[in-house]
Amino acid sequence: MVLPRRTTCFRLGSLALVLLGVRLAWAQSPTTEQRRSLEQLSLARARAELFEQLGPLRLDRAVSIAVWQRSDGEVRRALRLWVRTLAPEGPPRLYSDGICATDIHVSAEQVGDVLLELLGGDTETVNNVTLNHSTVLAAARRWTDQWATGRAGLDALPRRGRALGWEQVTREGLGLARRAASDDASAALAVRAGQLSLGEGRRLRGFIESSSAVRAAVQAELLRAATVTIELEPDPLALATARIDMRELLRLLTRVHQQHYGGEEYAVSDFRRMLLEYPEEELAARGIGLPPESTILYDEVTSQEFNAPAWVTETLRASGRYVPPDGEQLGAELQVAIARLDGIEQLQRDCAELSLKPGGVTVADFLAYHQDLKDDVVLFFSGARLRGESAQLPAGGCTVQIELPLERLWQILRRRVQLEETTP
Repeated sequence: MVLPRRTTCFRLGSLALVLLGVRLAWAQSPTTEQRRSLEQLSLARARAELFEQLGPLRLDRAVSIAVWQRSDGEVRRALRLWVRTLAPEGPPRLYSDGICATDIHVSAEQVGDVLLELLGGDTETVNNVTLNHSTVLAAARRWTDQWATGRAGLDALPRRGRALGWEQVTREGLGLARRAASDDASAALAVRAGQLSLGEGRRLRGFIESSSAVRAAVQAELLRAATVTIELEPDPLALATARIDMRELLRLLTRVHQQHYGGEEYAVSDFRRMLLEYPEEELAARGIGLPPESTILYDEVTSQEFNAPAWVTETLRASGRYVPPDGEQLGAELQVAIARLDGIEQLQRDCAELSLKPGGVTVADFLAYHQDLKDDVVLFFSGARLRGESAQLPAGGCTVQIELPLERLWQILRRRVQLEETTP
């Protein structure tokens, strides 16, 4: 096979095309509903991946975020729910092979702020290590920004009657996840109730913990009176919401007080005051439940690639610069966008020199022969990530650092690479 002579230019599309993140015509022509489902599923997978990435971040030599979560269910629940609120970074990238990719990003400072909010003004001891305000701040300064990419293809969309993202979860796993979410929401509701103010610096928690009989009675009454609704989210994750009317809460607290409380510190009038001061008509809390790993079905046979180039697992990095011409005044956001495009051009040049195999055809050569892949490669470059904050230049303008994982580039190219199947 004779390839055409390499061109000296590797600009695969206009800068405006890269900046806007074009949406391509799909080879498999998905419907509008399918596109929406792919975007939801890829975003959910990105959030789930980011949550896992936060676990190894160290708060101390002996304590990571994952260790703290395992020792405190409230921290695990709150952090997972927070990650699920993160918006996508840029538009989803819809490739012509039916793959949708969505990025999310969180800064080290944002993670630190969330953990400080979970601590409040208190301290917590985990593995004999005291976590406090200064511990979290010092740890956050050592962390780097976290990026995650979620991908979903048309083959991941569920059959009719199945929840999005739960295609490979067994019925047993679905039931276990629902029960776990319901129990978690009920526990969260009890914690939420304990935080209600009774005035004079007192909390309902004090009454609930006044004796084991009172605590057991309140928990049983809450479990009986609360209404729990469950939604299956595409993470896959079961999200439960437990609610109780404040008037019903007053009634059950009054019963427990009359039947089980023998002290003098708390009176029924304290509960009436609590009801009058609480601004909402109901108390609500959310809980989460995950299907056990053993209830998720995976393909028994997985393919392995022996011809993938070594750079597939690498991440390319580049620096972009914007220097304003004389008299040009642009906003900081637009300056960063232009500098990012400059960095993308550098990434394009670096990718052009990559070889599909040692001493073999380069990416530029391959794309010159397979013109139909160029649109997808342009879209691939639009996913270049900013690393850290931009730096201002003394004479005006700015520089930015960007990075781009190369795995997706190979997935695009291999559609036209001759593959050979073999058995181990």
